[in-house]
Amino acid sequence: MMLRILCAVSTDRSAHLIDHLRTSRGSALHIRVVDESQRTLVREIDRSMPDVVLYDPAFDSGALLAEGSLGGMQLPGVICVSDDPTYALMAFQIGALHYLSYDAAVSELECALDRCRMLAQPHQAAMMMHERGASFGPSHDVIALPVLSGIELRDRRSIVRIQGEGNYTRVVFVNDPAIILSRTIRDYAPVLEDSGLLRVHRSHLVNIVHVRRIIRGKTPRLLMCNGDEVDVSNTYRENLYAAIRMVERRAS
Repeated sequence: MMLRILCAVSTDRSAHLIDHLRTSRGSALHIRVVDESQRTLVREIDRSMPDVVLYDPAFDSGALLAEGSLGGMQLPGVICVSDDPTYALMAFQIGALHYLSYDAAVSELECALDRCRMLAQPHQAAMMMHERGASFGPSHDVIALPVLSGIELRDRRSIVRIQGEGNYTRVVFVNDPAIILSRTIRDYAPVLEDSGLLRVHRSHLVNIVHVRRIIRGKTPRLLMCNGDEVDVSNTYRENLYAAIRMVERRAS
């Protein structure tokens, strides 16, 4: 499938990614924006109607990310390219399909383009994924988590729970080791709650699909699929009950 790709990236730092786009059989580079201004970039997007925008936040000092001008079902897919982890959450908030570092491998770019193909032409993409034996989730299932060494891209469904630990946040997964994020849980909560994670405590968010039991008590606790127990505070108890389908107990 041919993709119309609009590039708003540093040609020096992302040269190998652009070179690959030029030679790729599955996509074509039609437009490359060179004027470093938000207005020009928005105008080029409106004029050329690309399928994909390869976007470096340094191009306009993150203006499009800050305003949420990219992303969404009716707009082009966005592939963010940056080594600055502060842009990761912003990119996720606008619905970016992928987040690449400047020295990302070509295979990572191909993975991102496959997601874009799924968005642009779902039926053909589904057949292509089946033939290649690959599995890529829809964009809303991909979460970008900034860590000290870069950006961790994870499937939302693989997250069991998230716990605030002072100025840091611990993310616990079903199979992979937990990772530590160097921001407070307050910074992540709005994005993660929009992604389907449920806040049950000031310091805890859980993935409701990984809750195995609600343990009764003065302070109810959730038994997670990995054996962890998470307290449910009174403030968020009704949110929990509203998020699950509970069979009413018979009156004795």
